[in-house]
Amino acid sequence: MIPLDSSIPEILKCKGVLCDLDGLLADTETVHWEAYRTVLAPYGIDVTRQLFIDSWLSGIHYGTVYHLNRMGVTDPAVLKEVRKKKEDLYIQLAEKAGLKFMPGAEEFLKVVKEHGIPCGIGTGGYRHEYEHTIKACGLEKYIQVALGGDEVAHNKPAPDLFLGVAKRLGVAPADCVVFENSSIGLHAAEKGNIPCIIVPSEWTVSQDFTGALRVLKSLTEVLK
Repeated sequence: MIPLDSSIPEILKCKGVLCDLDGLLADTETVHWEAYRTVLAPYGIDVTRQLFIDSWLSGIHYGTVYHLNRMGVTDPAVLKEVRKKKEDLYIQLAEKAGLKFMPGAEEFLKVVKEHGIPCGIGTGGYRHEYEHTIKACGLEKYIQVALGGDEVAHNKPAPDLFLGVAKRLGVAPADCVVFENSSIGLHAAEKGNIPCIIVPSEWTVSQDFTGALRVLKSLTEVLK
């Protein structure tokens, strides 16, 4: 049971915290972008910064399959191979870059843990990607559950990820709060009828966050 004492920030008076990963807890969005740019370039797809924001972070024409299909690539085996190459390259680039927490993320997670609030991650990234990120940043000591886009029927902006994390935590979705950095994540939370707090990254700061419970500059604001 969560002790509802005055030491808990008002915004954390919930029964479960559901977090995005990339761009919210871990500074990884640039690495993902570079990986997508590299693996999709041979197919004539120029993943510019704006295309990455519009497609992968906003949900407009979302994802690798959509863009490959537009270029006439529809063979399921090829689609799977390209996505696997992206996973592998992400991990290689992440190891080279050295991943780190987003500002205020670790302090935020420490407070969540100190107050015994169940916490899980719902990320559009695939399992091998998020497992590497969690390990590289030392996130495993702060979370009880992690779920990726390849482990649910429908990725964001569908609500499957956050509903799945809440179920695994044993908490009703309505009793949780989602922390996200992007509009695609906000839409996923809304479709699951879960309140959502937005902390934009440099990649998502210009997005429309209408409907969010609050929009913060960083996770450190949660602790005030």
